[in-house]
Amino acid sequence: MNVIHTDHGPALLDWSFPGPGAIGEDAANLALDTFFDGLIDLTHLDEVLTTVTTAYADGMAGALDPALVTHAIKTTGAAKYFWLAPVMLMRAETPAPAKPPTTPATSKPPSPAAPPSWP
Repeated sequence: MNVIHTDHGPALLDWSFPGPGAIGEDAANLALDTFFDGLIDLTHLDEVLTTVTTAYADGMAGALDPALVTHAIKTTGAAKYFWLAPVMLMRAETPAPAKPPTTPATSKPPSPAAPPSWP
């Protein structure tokens, strides 16, 4: 991503997927991945979602109704992350597998065989 400075403050430019895409998908990804990656405390979730949604709707002003933009952000976010809650619940119910016992440093596995010589 690139950050540029505008008259209204910093703006992020994401060049990883240029071209047409689902309306709201990039905004949903930006807002939700920030929290799923553990970069921001969850207490800021409502503020970030509101800020991202408002800014995205402002950017789409004149092209789409703000209510449609908000619906698109929510829909694409739900579509992308529908699998997350069940996975988290399954992991919470399933005990972590036991770690294999560690071996002393003196009992290292043998080195792999050297590759055959080239003719």
